[in-house]
Amino acid sequence: DNQGISTLNIMKPSYTPGQALHWGTYEISYIAYDDAGNSATCAFKIYVVESFCPPLDPPDSGSQNCEDWGPGGRFKVCRIECDPGMKFSQPVPQFYTCGAEGFWRPNPNKN
Repeated sequence: DNQGISTLNIMKPSYTPGQALHWGTYEISYIAYDDAGNSATCAFKIYVVESFCPPLDPPDSGSQNCEDWGPGGRFKVCRIECDPGMKFSQPVPQFYTCGAEGFWRPNPNKN
């Protein structure tokens, strides 16, 4: 239909435009209703990080090799390995990436 939006509800949590957010993850949900009784939901997360791609500590008895990538080398990718004669006590990702979100993610891809 071509009805206009009659109501917009902020479901969780209730933030106001321009409100300052502290470091952390925020889940935002909106529901819009029109005059015909239809509704639509929009949900997303906002990540507020202390620093963009903060340096990672190398593993104990190991090392890391990191490279820049992306526009202007802003993003990072790191591989970790153990010193000779050492092993990780559990499986670890082949590499870690820090992209546009500004925080590190393990990458489950083994290729």
